[in-house]
Amino acid sequence: MEDWNKTWGYSGLVGEWYIEASGGKGNILQERFKYLIQTLDFLICPLQVFHKLYTVRVDLSILDDKNIGEEKSFVEDLELESKDMIEIIPELEKIFISHVNCLFTKVNLELNTIVLEQNKELILPESAELYIGTESSSSLDTEVDLFVSYSTFIDVWLSKTLDRNKNQRDNTSPSQ
Repeated sequence: MEDWNKTWGYSGLVGEWYIEASGGKGNILQERFKYLIQTLDFLICPLQVFHKLYTVRVDLSILDDKNIGEEKSFVEDLELESKDMIEIIPELEKIFISHVNCLFTKVNLELNTIVLEQNKELILPESAELYIGTESSSSLDTEVDLFVSYSTFIDVWLSKTLDRNKNQRDNTSPSQ
């Protein structure tokens, strides 16, 4: 972690967390979808305080009507029309209703970050991402596992910081 000890310059550190959420009945598509929506609903509330939606992309498995465990077709990187985070869940519900035997295998939100600096709001484009993915139809008879990750991609330059002794230092030139 030598970036933390730099006395001047640029530092590009990424923040991220991962969780695996399990629950719901895996053999019922409605239950799997309900669990995805509950997870999204839980995460969207705090995210919309710090982010604005840039884009949403989803992957879908369309399962066979006769053999529900078999994938009939796959839709990859379908971009949703949602322009605000509150529009995501209703749009996903609309897709779920219109595609019989549909399983969402990925929901990926690309986010702009809101930064407050000296009484003004800055928007950092495409600077964060929320990813929710699940196994495809091969695991329909098991509990639903959702793999969730949140990442930020913000590079920070601070012209002044405090050193280990709490003395202010100038970061605009190399230290001697």
